[in-house]
Amino acid sequence: MPPKLIFGTATFGMDGSSFADAASVRQLLTKLQALNISHLDTAARYPPLNPGRSEELIGGAIDMGKDLGFEVDTKLYTDTKTDGGGDLERERMERSVEESLRRLGRRGVSLVDASFCPTGAGPTNRMMWN
Repeated sequence: MPPKLIFGTATFGMDGSSFADAASVRQLLTKLQALNISHLDTAARYPPLNPGRSEELIGGAIDMGKDLGFEVDTKLYTDTKTDGGGDLERERMERSVEESLRRLGRRGVSLVDASFCPTGAGPTNRMMWN
């Protein structure tokens, strides 16, 4: 089986990015669809200086018309100003996922990834959510 190509969206909404609004993201998604790329990777922290904006732009772009059929993965929010202690507590994970789904305008995502595992948080660093 060939590898699956997933398009990363960390620069969506970043200052100076070509993808600063929903219309430009929508154009890119249409091009990706034409290339048979239908899987997006985003995160609650993307872009780094404007957390959540990438998810908002994806949600806005898809909301501009019919759902283009993209699978979307996201990552849990982690507070990079601290040691991350508590970020993997159930309540915080649930809040992160709920906020991501709201920004994305979706009822679910393919995968929720915990890319940061604070010291002492245990061996699990990937969580699947339905």
